Amino acid sequence: MHAAGKYAGAHLDGNNRLIATDVAGTALDFIESFTPPPDCDMTLADARRAWPKKTLMVNLASSLHLQGPAAIRAHARGLIEEGAGDGRRFMVGVIEDVPNRGLETLVPLAEEIASWRL
Repeated sequence: MHAAGKYAGAHLDGNNRLIATDVAGTALDFIESFTPPPDCDMTLADARRAWPKKTLMVNLASSLHLQGPAAIRAHARGLIEEGAGDGRRFMVGVIEDVPNRGLETLVPLAEEIASWRL
């Protein structure tokens, strides 16, 4: 894929601690839907250490969608502080169905991300 100018990635929204070294040894450019605690077993800081050259698209853990706007803002702030670094190779996304059309989840998440500055 690289020879054709394409990026290669994988959807890893599960417990990744056991496979972290194997993933590090791949030619993957990005990890999509990486899900840190409280739902999975590997923190964003752990992922950054294990995969320093890979782009991470971090998934907002599905359990947080039911905890309300304050919890989502706090979690988003923590993700940014823990993993954004210089703002390169870092994205935040949502791959779950969200309650209430996202008003109590997507809006606070977007506002928190928008308030972040390098």
